[in-house]
Amino acid sequence: MYQGRTVAALLAAGGSGSRVGGPLPKLYRSLSGVSVLGRSLQALAAHPYVDRVYVSLRAGDEALFRELAAPYGGQKLQPPLPGGAERQDSVAAALRVLADAEAPDSILLVHDGARPLLSGALIGRVTEAAAACGAAIPVLPLRDTVKQRGPDGLLRTPPRSSLMAAQTPQGFRLDLLLEAYRQAEADGFLGTDDASLLERLGRPVQTVEGEQENLKITLPEDLAYMEWLIERRNDA
Repeated sequence: MYQGRTVAALLAAGGSGSRVGGPLPKLYRSLSGVSVLGRSLQALAAHPYVDRVYVSLRAGDEALFRELAAPYGGQKLQPPLPGGAERQDSVAAALRVLADAEAPDSILLVHDGARPLLSGALIGRVTEAAAACGAAIPVLPLRDTVKQRGPDGLLRTPPRSSLMAAQTPQGFRLDLLLEAYRQAEADGFLGTDDASLLERLGRPVQTVEGEQENLKITLPEDLAYMEWLIERRNDA
């Protein structure tokens, strides 16, 4: 709870992670003895602001979740929710449940299960900004110059100072996110992240400082790099 307001977290865990490969889906692969999803769940459940944690699961992953991730959620973990074909479908389905389970002015943190190294400080920054502004996301400045190919085939260089890389958890007042998702569904709009659904309605979204280690696992080498980051943390 933050300043008398309930804080819930929703872990999006419906993807297959096929690009990572291996016998297990990427969310259940081990990172120094703890599954990827278990680490994400552990970080959210351990934070003093967070009251409840929900997980949106891919069909068929229930047994893996119970064995390799659920033990890290403790008493804050709620029964798993069914996921959808796309991430946005999974969050939309979860929101229909949360609309009845949580207060309209509560804060909801939506996090990618495949970002297992989020810190408590990041969770706190996003929660505080979302409570103050209604919506907040963590971002990082881009290090590389970005090129954009126009319809004429010519390259253009947008100013790097105006570009940011978005991360999760993204935090929202629940009623605002519900409104944005309902409108997106009515319009048949598919966004690239949760914040984009509010942006198209003209809702302000606050940015807070993201973290370099808050990476999303996409490729096999990402697992090896995160193993190294965890070992470095443990040796510090």
